[in-house]
Amino acid sequence: MTNIVKFPRKQKRQNLTPRKRVFCLSYCYFGPALCQEVQNIYLKRHGYHNGKRRWSLITYARYSEDESKLYSIELDSCLENDVPDMVDRFNLEEEVTFEELRMMGWNGEVTLSAKLKHIVSPIYDGLQFPNFVRPINRKGFGTKIMAQSVSARKLLYGEGVYSYTSYEDAEHGIIWMNLQDYGGHEIRAVPVQFVGQRSNVFRQKYFKKRKSN
Repeated sequence: MTNIVKFPRKQKRQNLTPRKRVFCLSYCYFGPALCQEVQNIYLKRHGYHNGKRRWSLITYARYSEDESKLYSIELDSCLENDVPDMVDRFNLEEEVTFEELRMMGWNGEVTLSAKLKHIVSPIYDGLQFPNFVRPINRKGFGTKIMAQSVSARKLLYGEGVYSYTSYEDAEHGIIWMNLQDYGGHEIRAVPVQFVGQRSNVFRQKYFKKRKSN
């Protein structure tokens, strides 16, 4: 009797990199006074070469006033990890966030010199988010959450990364947790929400109980 072995179907790997390669960041004015023209600045993602990927800031302009054709002009370029610093050099750090760079296909590491802001709130600037927590949305930043900040940060001060506490009246599962910045030099307590369920082992290791008044 012949045994038929069924092999698992190979699933196609999802490509998370967008097909679009050029993204508009901002605009600036150029030309003589009172006769200035608007010039858009774009961030362009190049392909991989020898295992490395290059990005560049470009604009489109004419080489002379007589020409009607626009040419791509590269203003600056860098490797993937240096994109935030390149954006910062052109004073464009307020025009794009780390989340937006990820959506453009950026896969670099964040350095302490980068000044890009978090898309939700400045209190999250530069912090690493593990896959089991997420920032709370803008609507969650009410007076109640802000009132908790003093006691929560005092309780979690000096504790390790992922140490957290909660309030009995916390809405929508909001907790305060210690997160580390990308440089590994700073730990800050910020309000976050868990993604999924945590095990009892995790709770026993990281949960810090508040003293009742």
